[in-house]
Amino acid sequence: MKSFLCRSLLLLWLLPLLSAQAATYTFNTSGGTAVSGTPSICSGSWSRSSGNTVFTCSGNISTRSGDVFTVSSATNITVVATGSISLTATTVGSAARNISLRSSGDITTTNNSSISGNDSMRTTRPISGTSAAAADTCAVAIEVPNRQP
Repeated sequence: MKSFLCRSLLLLWLLPLLSAQAATYTFNTSGGTAVSGTPSICSGSWSRSSGNTVFTCSGNISTRSGDVFTVSSATNITVVATGSISLTATTVGSAARNISLRSSGDITTTNNSSISGNDSMRTTRPISGTSAAAADTCAVAIEVPNRQP
């Protein structure tokens, strides 16, 4: 009985650590679920449009350290947030499966997020958390519409 109690307490103590693990989020270009992966990175809901190549979050997108964005098929997609995008040590896309990002709000990156997009970087203001060198070599379309510098 004592052993069972100790194991149970240990499991309860470790539970918060297990829930903080990185996740892979797959943007599905076909099928019923637009974005696979838990917990959700979108504070609202997901929708797909433009032949299932544009994925829109009706809120903010926020990631945790080590999260990965990938595409279910060898195609390029665009991920749009009607709010802000906050990436923390996140890998977005790959050379064969580019993911471009757009946001109506702020875009921030921390802890060396890696983004593979198919357009050059375009924004009306600096992206928080990126250095000039990183911005020069980053190949991603980041658009912040209707924002003044």
